[in-house]
Amino acid sequence: MQPRIRSQVKTRSRVKTRSQVKTRNRVKIRNRVKIRNRVKIRNRVKIRNQVKIRNQRKIV
Repeated sequence: MQPRIRSQVKTRSRVKTRSQVKTRNRVKIRNRVKIRNRVKIRNRVKIRNQVKIRNQRKIV
């Protein structure tokens, strides 16, 4: 049995329909927004905690 040539073995990558691409892009954007919001929330919490610490120092 002769070895298969590489080009024969490799299957053609599946072409996506326009609607599939659209949904994929929508998901990408949604994820980007999710990540951005997560960072915003994290920063908000950091700042809140800093303020708490600062206020404690003032009391003493």
